[in-house]
Amino acid sequence: MDKLTVSLIGTNDKKDMNVKQAIETWANIHSFMNMNETYVLEALTSNMPDVILLSIDVTDGLLQKVIERYGPRTILIANDDIYETKRIVYAIQLGIAQYINIHPLEEVDSSLLQTKLKRVYRCEKLRKRRVSRKKESFKQEKQMMQPIMENVYLTRDKTNVQTLVAIGTSTGGPRALEVVIRNLPRDLDVPILIVQHMPEKFTKSLADRLNRIHKEIHVKEAEHLETLEKGIVYIAPGNYHMEVRKKQRTFCFHIHQEYNDRPHRPSVDVLFQSIALLRSVNKVAVILTGMGKDGAEGIKRMKQYDVHTTVIVEAKDTVVVNGMPRAAIATNFATEIVPIELVSQTILKYIV
Repeated sequence: MDKLTVSLIGTNDKKDMNVKQAIETWANIHSFMNMNETYVLEALTSNMPDVILLSIDVTDGLLQKVIERYGPRTILIANDDIYETKRIVYAIQLGIAQYINIHPLEEVDSSLLQTKLKRVYRCEKLRKRRVSRKKESFKQEKQMMQPIMENVYLTRDKTNVQTLVAIGTSTGGPRALEVVIRNLPRDLDVPILIVQHMPEKFTKSLADRLNRIHKEIHVKEAEHLETLEKGIVYIAPGNYHMEVRKKQRTFCFHIHQEYNDRPHRPSVDVLFQSIALLRSVNKVAVILTGMGKDGAEGIKRMKQYDVHTTVIVEAKDTVVVNGMPRAAIATNFATEIVPIELVSQTILKYIV
């Protein structure tokens, strides 16, 4: 593989200069420090870099426009201070591929940075390849899954059954969740539980942002022992697993830091597997864009305990990263595979 072409957009501070120094030995780097918005955007259009490194300290307008145009190939350079948390979440929601924390007084790990840049570059190449393909494969997948969908939908016993909708997502999730929540009906009659791979502190900011999208839908971070309520969307807190437990005639959350063998905390598998054990529940599992395979084992467990479990997967035509959706489809338990714009509508079909 030839040298990566990297555009570094920053403010010339110590953090940005440390990054530049760390990558200039193994990448072709074009740096834009304290440049005006128009110049930077024109330069990006001309150079078309493989990866963009964008400092969190640039102006709001430049941050938004770069991410909106080049999000899947953009890595945000941040310093994980509490005052920057909301801005990082905003950038994630706009669609950055990743963010990295660089402390201005510490040496940058060049090899780790190189690994991250190459991973983003490879993911972006795969994404472009998918977008350029015809959508015939998606139609075939949908037709293949149709018989399973009909069996689940028609044979369910609806007597005394409550519905739980659980969504798992990772890279590209905040923007996908924005679409899902915006398309929910105002009279939503079920709780929706979301695991988004995101560090501690960030999930609260994500919940606050998503809460402003839909006037009639309340979005919040889940709390330990909190009772689930219909019409509320719950986000698993960062660095904590979220499980659902039976509580008399209703359900409550069990928020904890057990299961240290899991690669993610919160984990989609942990949430799904806890729901699998519940009785008299109409289970709807949803997998959206994300790297890795979190959620696949949980889907298997849910179908093992309840063959009527509905599994909805975001189609590869709209995902940012196809890892989690691909792993979910590979279980052969997907009920429907739909683009992100149809996820909410599809969920509503299976609410009892």
